[in-house]
This record gives sequence, structure tokens and C-alpha cells, in this order.
Amino acid sequence: MRIARIEMNVMAPLAGRTTPAPAPTAQAPAYDRFGATYQDWTESDSPYRAIELYSFLTAVGDVDGLRVLDLATGEGRIARLLARRGAAALLGTDLSPEMVRRAQAQQDTDGIGTDRLRFAVLDATDPHFALPVQVDLVTAMYLLPYAATEAALQAMFALAERNLRPGGRLVAYTASPDYDFRRPDPRLRSHCGFDYRAAEGNRVELVIAGQHVDVWQWDRDTHARALEAAGLSELRWHPLRCPPQRPGLAAEMAFYLSDPSCIVLSACKPD
Repeated sequence: MRIARIEMNVMAPLAGRTTPAPAPTAQAPAYDRFGATYQDWTESDSPYRAIELYSFLTAVGDVDGLRVLDLATGEGRIARLLARRGAAALLGTDLSPEMVRRAQAQQDTDGIGTDRLRFAVLDATDPHFALPVQVDLVTAMYLLPYAATEAALQAMFALAERNLRPGGRLVAYTASPDYDFRRPDPRLRSHCGFDYRAAEGNRVELVIAGQHVDVWQWDRDTHARALEAAGLSELRWHPLRCPPQRPGLAAEMAFYLSDPSCIVLSACKPD
């Protein structure tokens, strides 16, 4: 199912009306099939995961008291972290019903109440999705690489813009526009838990958790053009960082930090 309208306020992130889903994309069945192994990867303590999470959360900054929409929430890891960091109300959404089910189950295990955090199935390109209360922050971990066309990329940015308050921010972790996916570093599999296979055009085959998933790499100009068309501004690319509590990581992951396949992007909705 797709969430057509989701009621959200500070203490009640979700009370919903639902409508039938559109035809599913290829990505939803893929993650429905290997949700368990993907969750194992997301919860691993690999060198890459430490850098990914620290870099993303550093760009996000302080969330105390904020309303947050987390797109491509997966098993809800980022949404739960932001709840523990003080976000007032969060809605995590994903195209995969299986990942949403896993997010809800993990929420029950972690004991985070549904008065602050809810999860729902949502197509992040839905042109009609609008929360009745706009949020302060939209987060999107690994959403943008699933835009197979520039129109889909713009639609994702437009959904974020439509649901942000003026002055609100979008923070996304996405495929680097500068990485050469035709020549992936052979250390990716051992240090990061994934690998790539170049395909035609800007399509890339991501090999992760024993599965092959299509993603797309967009250049800086396309990102800027899609953001502007969606009504967002102040595009910024954030370098990856090592968590200070793991001082040996910079040397171990120097190959990736100098040429990362993923990067953090942020933008703002003008006041």
C-alpha cells in the first residue's frame, strides 16, 4: 500500500488514510526478498558503516525537538537513532513493505513509543504526498541512487521540499557524482561489504548482501538542476569523516576516504 496522506503533529507522527499502491518498482521486491541479510549488513560494525553513520549524523547535526521525515528508512536505523537523539516526532517511510515491517518490529524491541515514531510504506516519488504539518528535517539514506531518471530524482527532491517548512533542511547520503564506478576498488567488498558492476549509461549494479540491485549515478549538474526545479537551494556536498573514537580508521580506510563511492548531500528550503 501507499500512504496518500499521513497526519503528523509533534506527539502523533502518524494517523493514516491509505490508498492502493501504484505498480511496484523493481527495488521494492528486491528488498522484500533479502530484507534479513540487508539488515545484517546495516547493523554491522564494519569500518565503512562507522564512517557512513558518523558522516551522515555530523551533517544532520542537532535534532533535539525537531520534526523529521526519514525517507528510504529501511529497517528504521536512522529514524531510531534520531529519536534517541531527541527528535520530537518522526515518520520513517520506505517503498518496501518488508523493510517497514522490520522497522516496526525493531521499534518494539527498542521500546521507542509510537507517540514519537511511526513507519509507513511510501513511494518517495509520489507527487501527491503531503504532511499536514511540515517538518524541520528530511533525511534520506540511500534514496537518491534509486532514481532511474532525472524526472524521478526531481520528484524525490520535490517531495522533500513539499514537506519541509521554510528554512528546513534535506540531508541525504547518496552515490558520489565523482566516483568512477567502472573501476571500483577491490577492497570495497572486504572493507565495506559491497561491490559494484558498471552497466550501460549511468546505471550501476550494486552487489550487496548477496544480491544485485540497480542504482544510478547522477552528476553534480543534474543534482543542482533537479534541486532547483524542486524549489530547494544551497546545495552542499559534505566530505566523509572518521569518528574520533576510532583513531585508526583513517589509515585503514584511506583508500575510500580519498575516493568515496558515496557522499553526503544537503540542501535547504528557502525561507
